[in-house]
Amino acid sequence: MRRTAVIRAVLLSLVAGVGAAYGAVPASVSAQPAPAIQQRADLPAPILLSTNGAQAPDVEVDEEGTAFIVWVETREVSGEIVGVAVYCRLPRGATDCDVRTDLVGPTPSARTAGVVLREDGLIQVLVSYDTPGGIVMSTSSDAGATFGAPKAVTDSSVAPESVVEGPGLNTVMTGVSGSAAPEGAGVQVIATDVDSPTTSYASLRDGLDRFYSGGVGLINETTPITAYTDLESTYLRAYDATADGDYNNVDNWLPSMTLSGEDEPH
Repeated sequence: MRRTAVIRAVLLSLVAGVGAAYGAVPASVSAQPAPAIQQRADLPAPILLSTNGAQAPDVEVDEEGTAFIVWVETREVSGEIVGVAVYCRLPRGATDCDVRTDLVGPTPSARTAGVVLREDGLIQVLVSYDTPGGIVMSTSSDAGATFGAPKAVTDSSVAPESVVEGPGLNTVMTGVSGSAAPEGAGVQVIATDVDSPTTSYASLRDGLDRFYSGGVGLINETTPITAYTDLESTYLRAYDATADGDYNNVDNWLPSMTLSGEDEPH
């Protein structure tokens, strides 16, 4: 099954209560104990893909079991330690990438990377950069074998920590964190079929220290939802389905719902 939302577990519990009035968490849901983790003896050994300080990995898996993976690893380039975005295609049952490539950007200063396996079969990789700030997208139309020239899709300084397809057509949505400028957790919906980069994003911080994004997802094709945290409780905000369609305007998002004591959502 493809991962179409990084907060799927939260969504399954809460979608029924969102609606126009946003609803409340049913007592039967909040009282449920966490399921026990089942240990399996038949799991394959882990596959080591990088030894260069890799961080911020993201993955999508298609119906054949092929994984499309991106991460950022540290390397020395021209005497400086920088972040380099790496893409890997890992077929089901393989022990190494059958396609592996460094993703070229405006400078060798990658911060985060995300991958989207779209319903139309395109694979899109988004990489954020420090200097100049912004997100660059590379698209593959041949099942991840090759990628076209990278394209700048934002010129803002926010760095995505999660990404999903939608809402609507020819867009992707990212979840961002920020304890410095821009401050606060937020979301950014990015148009992928236009030449001019997206410049706006919605800062959803509505309380002290609510800096940290827990991910983004979709209630339906046009209604996004996001989770964020102050590392003590989790806060959920859904887009107002009656709003004008500007997802990057914070005024179009419903008030947050609090899950007390639930920290670090994902």
